[in-house]
Amino acid sequence: MSTVDWILVADRSRAVILHALPDGMRPFPTLASYVHAEGRLRPQDRDSDVSGRIQHPGGARSTVEPHEDRWHVEARRFAKELVETLVSEHQNRRFERLVVIAPAPFLGMLRKEWPPTLRACIIKEQIENLLAAPESKRQERLTEVMESVDESLV
Repeated sequence: MSTVDWILVADRSRAVILHALPDGMRPFPTLASYVHAEGRLRPQDRDSDVSGRIQHPGGARSTVEPHEDRWHVEARRFAKELVETLVSEHQNRRFERLVVIAPAPFLGMLRKEWPPTLRACIIKEQIENLLAAPESKRQERLTEVMESVDESLV
């Protein structure tokens, strides 16, 4: 019996989960797609609220800057949502092994959210933004990544 491998390809506002078919069968079918609309907003739309102001002794005023920008807040929120979905699917035995492909900043956010049970099933992490690539290029890169996984597990 072969194992069921899934591939998560994600960035700060979009993600797809693909099924890595056995025996090198291609293309990789999409099982689910996610869009985090708040992460796709332009900075002027996302950060439309004006920062507050503080009155200092002597009459001076200054703008209060938020501790963390909305980009990071929304990206972290999306990472947490994706991890919750993956944990649930893994607990339901929908997949056994996981390959994760994401740009470095978002991959770091995902790593912070992995519980030990999910971390144990991750067989490869690839730092790359594949969602920006056309579908044909994405499928080509996924084939290369999965071939490297197969070779490393032999």
